[in-house]
Amino acid sequence: MRAKLTKAVSELEARLAEAQALSLRHALVSKSKSVSYESWADYALSRGINDWLHQGGGEEKELRQRVLSKLLSYPLTLARNLNHNAFNLEYKDSLEIHVVGARAEATLPPIYWNEIFTTRYPAKTVNLVFIGPQVNVALDGKQKLFGDCLQMEFRRKLYEETSLSTPDVFYLCNSGIGNEFENGYWQKTFQQKLLNSNSVGLFTSFNKSDFEADRRAIKSLNWGKDIGFEENNPMRSLWEARDQQNNVVHSNHSSLIVSFKT
Repeated sequence: MRAKLTKAVSELEARLAEAQALSLRHALVSKSKSVSYESWADYALSRGINDWLHQGGGEEKELRQRVLSKLLSYPLTLARNLNHNAFNLEYKDSLEIHVVGARAEATLPPIYWNEIFTTRYPAKTVNLVFIGPQVNVALDGKQKLFGDCLQMEFRRKLYEETSLSTPDVFYLCNSGIGNEFENGYWQKTFQQKLLNSNSVGLFTSFNKSDFEADRRAIKSLNWGKDIGFEENNPMRSLWEARDQQNNVVHSNHSSLIVSFKT
């Protein structure tokens, strides 16, 4: 099993590298050849890696689909939502995105995050800043450059402890704000950084109950305006896990767009 998993990951990275190299600006694609985020099968077909996904068939195909979704759920959930009209982002050459409360998403190699450029949003460069007390110690304060288009920065601290300027987008993955708001864990983050930022946030949740709790918390505390959501995010991870209460969870199962614009 481990050998098959390692082989699938290695082959996926090679195929993504090929697909990105074919584009003029790494992973930027022309509108006439848009990448689909309606399902993992559609993504694989439109990205030219369908043969990799179906290699072997049966159990191996299922494993490859889970691998694909686990490694690309974070960047492609973001890419899918950057196309959403609710974001209402001004077109600009450079886009800054703060990944707040970063954990697993900060460990992804740049080749996966580079798939952000498959979105129709026409940014030439993206700066991703991963902030959170669970960012790996070895990454704290580091920068990673991937070609000419993607920069990744890492900060191992609470978001409200940083002096970073306001980004175009806040991205909070599986944050659990609906379960944590009662103990005040997110209060300073929202009050000092997100509210009145005149920006927009993308929140994801592990399952439907987490998603509903997040929406209730944002509404009851007046923490921004809910302007779009998907209970079943097509770009959710298909890699099933269990939480401490033994509930089934999938990274980025649901997504929620919140406006902080005044």
